[in-house]
Amino acid sequence: MTQRQGKHDQLRYVAHPLVYLAEFYPKRKYTCMHIIFSSNSDNKLIEGMCLALLKREDCNVISVDWAAGEYTAGYYVIQARVVDVGKDVGKLLTFLEEEKAISPAMIHVIGHSLGAHISGFAGKFLNGTLARITGLDPAGLMYHSTNETQRLDKSDAHFVDVIHTHGCTVIINQWTDCYGIDENIGDADFWPNGGQRQPACVEGSGGDGA
Repeated sequence: MTQRQGKHDQLRYVAHPLVYLAEFYPKRKYTCMHIIFSSNSDNKLIEGMCLALLKREDCNVISVDWAAGEYTAGYYVIQARVVDVGKDVGKLLTFLEEEKAISPAMIHVIGHSLGAHISGFAGKFLNGTLARITGLDPAGLMYHSTNETQRLDKSDAHFVDVIHTHGCTVIINQWTDCYGIDENIGDADFWPNGGQRQPACVEGSGGDGA
């Protein structure tokens, strides 16, 4: 997605060499790239985020529908794909760098929940050369108390910022209490409203965060 294209997607993630590019502007003076991980690229929230980024600056924006329709398969099935998807995205970025002269230093990756850890593994694949990773409430289940090689970490990009909105230090029911990780894992970690519950979010629906 670019400013010129508006809301119409022009990039498809397919078999190697991984992408089809219709309108992509690597030589533009202010070119940057934002990559947003979601379980559904048609999600209105993701679309709104993409459009907001384009309104702010003239960029290339990619939304990665990484769950590929498998989100109903269960958390553990999806979580098992995180490392491989991160590596695949690393390969995608390597391809773009080689073919379109996009430097990792121009790339900002944004990931929510498990997507935050995918962002981390993409950064690890590129040896921490990404400009920035933003983790939006990185998933906690299977990531609590793990080391930096197994999750998003501040070493995965030049700058890693994390916003925690649904992370708890005490978990009784791992499925309903808190979905987010309860540790500082970035260069800058933000905990709005204490980072555990957010106003106006519905309790018990997975919406206690934001």
